[in-house]
Amino acid sequence: MATIQLALLGLTCGGCVKKVKEALEQVNGVETVLVELDSAEINGTASTEDLIEAIETAGFEAQIK
Repeated sequence: MATIQLALLGLTCGGCVKKVKEALEQVNGVETVLVELDSAEINGTASTEDLIEAIETAGFEAQIK
């Protein structure tokens, strides 16, 4: 199981954090997710590309930390 850390852009409140957390939890291979306003830490086997795509689909931006 790998840990991926992403920098997040565009999150301004707890609702944003919840939306990103829920989007990441839907990605195949995700075991655990910790989301804050400016970062996310994901444990599991999901690809970085799939994680970033899920965040972008939720309306936010992300990049590898």
